[in-house]
Amino acid sequence: MSFYCGIDLGTTNSTLSVIDIARRSDKPMQKLKTIPIYQFDKDFNGINKSLTSLPSYLFFDVDKNRVYTGEYAKDIYVHGDRPLQTVTAVKTRIGTDSVVEIPSIATDKKEQFDMTQCSAFLLKTIMDSFKAQHEGQEIINVVITVPAAFSTDERVATVNAALLAGFREPKILDEPTATLLYYINGGDGIIREDSFIKDESNILVYDLGGGTLDVCIAKVYLDDNGDVTIDIISRSPREDFGGNDFDQRLGAYILYDWEKARASIETRSKEDQNAIISRIVSHAEAAKIEMSDFIWDNLDDPKRLQRRKKSFSFEVMAKMKADISLNKEILDTIYLPLTEPHGRLLKPVKQCLGEANLDKDQIDQVILTGGMTKY
Repeated sequence: MSFYCGIDLGTTNSTLSVIDIARRSDKPMQKLKTIPIYQFDKDFNGINKSLTSLPSYLFFDVDKNRVYTGEYAKDIYVHGDRPLQTVTAVKTRIGTDSVVEIPSIATDKKEQFDMTQCSAFLLKTIMDSFKAQHEGQEIINVVITVPAAFSTDERVATVNAALLAGFREPKILDEPTATLLYYINGGDGIIREDSFIKDESNILVYDLGGGTLDVCIAKVYLDDNGDVTIDIISRSPREDFGGNDFDQRLGAYILYDWEKARASIETRSKEDQNAIISRIVSHAEAAKIEMSDFIWDNLDDPKRLQRRKKSFSFEVMAKMKADISLNKEILDTIYLPLTEPHGRLLKPVKQCLGEANLDKDQIDQVILTGGMTKY
């Protein structure tokens, strides 16, 4: 049996999908499945074997020479308990000179880690999880998706992280191309009709994830035999922008409201500042997701959508809570600099259309992917 594996190494979450081919007659898409990634649960009570996504968070315990990834590390970050020992958003810094210095909790000891090493810890968790579910077999045929605008340095760093994690022959695939291939092959469960692609179609892929925004336009050709050829005719430049930016913007709004009755957090220690920010931004993300679901459920009732508010309350510091009320109008105002016609959401679309020398009316289909596109 041969295993072919694909890893979505995300800014916020990472996943592992597997195709196992036993016979030549096996149809790959029918064999495709996303498998669990074993990791410590958020209470550190044991290994959770049901989670199919690995939160891309790390917690370093340099005293015990241990690194924890996933749900447990994210929970520590969310609660702000060890702000100087937790790391996130590795993907947006890989391939650069970015280094994190992790201080000991109990001593003066400090250790440094670059983003290739941090990424390798996440990938090692994925590798170990696969081996635990497949009798110790190693992953050889693996593809890791990266933003189309990743530089050579960023791609090399990602490959090096995979090699460091124990993968033998990692391959790199651009995320928009992966999305397009998945869509064309009916990976979303929709049976395609022959007419869904004309002899020549212009398809725009818009990929907005946790920390990166990728836009590309592909010219897709269908020949007489039904075979498909994909030609990427334009792609957006590097854009470190995604759901994290929305979380931080909403977090800044919450922090501003919280500081009205208190001294600025700048009067506090560095550790307290980091703890406050991590708690507020994490709860801002949760509020954004809940509001997104609320908006989705009420799109057919605009008046109710504008009128009804949802309240959110959480503890920022001991006995000091943040209380906030949101509705769609408030949220739209907070996010307006990002969503306006000249904002960062639409800028790469216009750049891609210009590079491809196309008008928006010449785009036959638009594919949205990435967790933030639901919002």
